[in-house]
Amino acid sequence: MNQLEMYLNILRKGWLIILATFATAVIIAFLASVMTTATYRTTARFIVSPDRELFSESDLLRRGLDTLDRDSIISTYAEVFDSSRMRNSAREALGLENGSLGDYSVSAVALPNTNVLELAVEGTDPETVASLANAIGEQSIIFLEDLYVLYDITLLDEARIPTNPISPATERNVGVAAILGLFGGLGLAFLYTMYDAQRTADEASQHSVVQPASSAD
Repeated sequence: MNQLEMYLNILRKGWLIILATFATAVIIAFLASVMTTATYRTTARFIVSPDRELFSESDLLRRGLDTLDRDSIISTYAEVFDSSRMRNSAREALGLENGSLGDYSVSAVALPNTNVLELAVEGTDPETVASLANAIGEQSIIFLEDLYVLYDITLLDEARIPTNPISPATERNVGVAAILGLFGGLGLAFLYTMYDAQRTADEASQHSVVQPASSAD
């Protein structure tokens, strides 16, 4: 039996196993995705720059920009945005109860080679993630006005209400499950075919042994 015949034999004898494994994997992945609470993500961006009124002379402005890079002012600002204090201040500003944001995560990073901060908020309600991101931005700006008077931080891009969740990725999950289910089904079908072939060979061997003995009687 050549390889092509072997594969065709596997498909002929194990097609039901392949189909059942494939369908089971797809259904489980789909149900798991549907039953998982959706998570939404939004971002807001802010730009940090020297205060023009304070840095009126070009030399002072240049030194201010150098200080901004050297002392990692932006990284410090990012830590402020990401702090529990700003999160609580934003929660209070939105009139939300304490503990109501347990499923929400906040992160702030300085974008490489820029004076721009990106604030990201993830959570289960799309409107709340947008409101929380904007409120954290507002509270952080108020706090930072007195922290570094030499620099201004202003809103660049406001957080918008996300329309599509970032998870679960139903299409991706079902696609991966379909591939795994197909290969898993093929593997099980191969094992079943080998088992069936061995069983048939054993039965034929036993029959060939019993038949001469019966003829001798």
